Amino acid sequence: MTLLRLGSTTHGFDQGQRYINCTIQSRSGNTMTVIPPATGGVAPPGWYLMSAVNGSGVPSPSKYMKVGPP
Repeated sequence: MTLLRLGSTTHGFDQGQRYINCTIQSRSGNTMTVIPPATGGVAPPGWYLMSAVNGSGVPSPSKYMKVGPP
């Protein structure tokens, strides 16, 4: 499972962009439990694209999700 922070480019540079790999804790049918990043320094609050990535590195269609403050 990956999170990709949506960009906010200014002057050709995006210092807020993030690509975060999350650990899948469990799966059951169409449901996954994912361990979130440990701190807001890794995944600051905001909008992200969430995708599952298979063993060959091919991502699923992404869904928007909002990460809130702890």
